[in-house]
Amino acid sequence: MISPLAAIRELANIPAYHKQLASKGTSTHWERLTYGNHKRQYVLFAEQDDPHAPVAVWIHGGGWQFGDPEKLVAFGEYFFKRGYTVYMPSHRRIPRHDGDAIFTDVCKALAMIQKRAFSPPQILLGGMSSGGQLAALLALRQNEWRTSANLLGLITSGSPLSLRHMGASPTRRWFAGSPKKERFDTLDPYAQLKVKPDFPAVILHGTEDGLVPWKSAVAFVNQARHVGWDELNFVSLPGGSHLDAATFIRD
Repeated sequence: MISPLAAIRELANIPAYHKQLASKGTSTHWERLTYGNHKRQYVLFAEQDDPHAPVAVWIHGGGWQFGDPEKLVAFGEYFFKRGYTVYMPSHRRIPRHDGDAIFTDVCKALAMIQKRAFSPPQILLGGMSSGGQLAALLALRQNEWRTSANLLGLITSGSPLSLRHMGASPTRRWFAGSPKKERFDTLDPYAQLKVKPDFPAVILHGTEDGLVPWKSAVAFVNQARHVGWDELNFVSLPGGSHLDAATFIRD
């Protein structure tokens, strides 16, 4: 189990982390689109000149209850500079809205992205922390949002990929309900990983993550191996913290 002191230490580092990301600045013109009537139902996006450019969808973290795309534009910049049209969705939050509502939101965002595309988009899904959990769920439940897109792959950073290995908490209960109910498994990437996926994935996680247990990622990776998912690359960061799992954008 994660100790309270480890969690406090991680949370105390988040403001400085956001400040560090903001210091990178942005050379990209970001616009905003809504996909619903709620104030959280929107995406930030930046389009490449090439209408056939691949699409990166990056979902912010915050335990499904905090955060927004604006604080993590550096992630979008990273993918935009590598030739992707980028969409960064926001979504409704717990505890007022549960995991089903949140997953419905990100599905609606993906549906909008496909409708806007000049041709069937090639989509890379990813996210930090809870955003990576939602990205993994989207990747494993494609039939609920995919109409024309092709999935290029999945990237998660410090994400709760096995809710059962997170331990009981109000946050988990608000998001997924009781683990004794069928609904819990529909929101758990680990439980959804039943057959070998047909896309590659990169899973990044620090062994000393003080917010999302390393064993959550390990359980998911072990299940991936069980179903023969040989295109999954697990990047375990020895001594790494929750925020260290996102070091790839600091290049």
